[in-house]
Amino acid sequence: RIIELIHSNINIPKRSEIWIKLLFIASLDKDINKAQIIYRKNNIYNVEILNAPNNIDAIKLIDQYLNIYHNSLEFCLPLPPESSYKYIFSFMKNKNSKKAFIDEWIGNKNFSLGERDKPEMQLCYGYEKDPNFFLNNENFQELSLTLYKPLIESIL
Repeated sequence: RIIELIHSNINIPKRSEIWIKLLFIASLDKDINKAQIIYRKNNIYNVEILNAPNNIDAIKLIDQYLNIYHNSLEFCLPLPPESSYKYIFSFMKNKNSKKAFIDEWIGNKNFSLGERDKPEMQLCYGYEKDPNFFLNNENFQELSLTLYKPLIESIL
């Protein structure tokens, strides 16, 4: 088991980073198959466990992720990572995945900015990119599932 200690709330980039570490370790060592993430939310420490797939599946996932990475080196990844994660998470829980994507992409005008407000997203897609630009893309759901379904399944 890997143990990661985070002295703040866990976010999607940090969870993804730990997931990639776990996949690499699980691909090399059959005895390590979990990552225990200890994080702080509202001044209380919580634990989240990520479960690695078997050795062969871990290698396949790493290979898929590397292919996606190499294909997006020259151009931006064709989906915003945090909004896509929320979309797939909601989709897998049979909730309104389109609403989850839109809420994360646009944000709440009164309380929080959306992912589209981040400089890297503005650089890739522009500020006023409509959520339907992504949601209506025929490859959006497939690529989002490829990236995030294994991670989300490791938590559920």
